[in-house]
Order: sequence, then C-alpha cells, then structure tokens
Amino acid sequence: MAGLLGVLKSVPLAFLHEGMLVRGGLASERHFKSNSITYSHALALAPQVESPLAVYPRIVIDKNVVETQKTNNIWPAVARTHLVCERNGLHFLNVLDVTNWSQVYASAKAIYARDRDSLIGKENEFLKHVWFENYLFASPHAEADADHHRTCPASD
Repeated sequence: MAGLLGVLKSVPLAFLHEGMLVRGGLASERHFKSNSITYSHALALAPQVESPLAVYPRIVIDKNVVETQKTNNIWPAVARTHLVCERNGLHFLNVLDVTNWSQVYASAKAIYARDRDSLIGKENEFLKHVWFENYLFASPHAEADADHHRTCPASD
C-alpha cells in the first residue's frame, strides 16, 4: 500500500507544478480478468469517492481501503509513511513532505495569483484555494516566515 501511495503522490504534484489543482478518489475492489481484459468495480467506485467526498484538491481514500488495511494489520506501516492524512473522518493522500513543501507552496501561490481575479464571486472555486492553503500551513513542514505566508484573504 505504501508503495502505491508513494507513486500516486507524484500525480497531484505533477499537476500542481503544471498550474492545476486536482482531486481524485482511491478505491479498491476485486478485479476480474478475461483474456486480455481486466475489469474492477473500483473503476465505478472511485468516482463515487471523488465526486462527493474529495471536494477540495486532494485524493480521498475510500473508507473500505482504510478498513481493509486496518483489518489486515497493515495500517500501522502505512501510518508511519505519513502518506495519509485524516480530517473530519476522511482519509486522503498527503502530498507534503520536508523536501517539497516550499515548492508546493510556490506552485499553489502562483496558481492563486494567476486565478485571483477570476475567483471573485465564485465561492466554491475560491474555497478550494483556501482549503489548500490551510492544508499547507497545517503541515508540520510549513515554513511560515517572510517568504512563506498566506496569500488567500481571510474570510469576513
């Protein structure tokens, strides 16, 4: 599981560095194979995880994936990787670490600066930036100093 999460972590980071905030869902189910075709119900489940739960720029991990890891006693090893965050009962992929925080911050700041004017009056889109900024500064790797500060205006 930790290997998969490590690989998956590179996806939203790549999009972020290209100027895009993305969201997604990670689901797991049994798969079926017939000759050269493989199918899994996870393909249908992942959008059900992403659409109503991800909401903000993050990859939400289906509760069944978490429970399976806990049942199989794999969860302690996954938790030690710090690749998973939990907020409000939802588990999601943690893309921040000590080596990339400043770059992620710079990318997110640039995206907000680029989009700031177009976000006026679009509360849902604006709140995605606010959520991501809160996530950045809640990280134990946050570097709050003169070069790294909040850029989204505080709510009224």
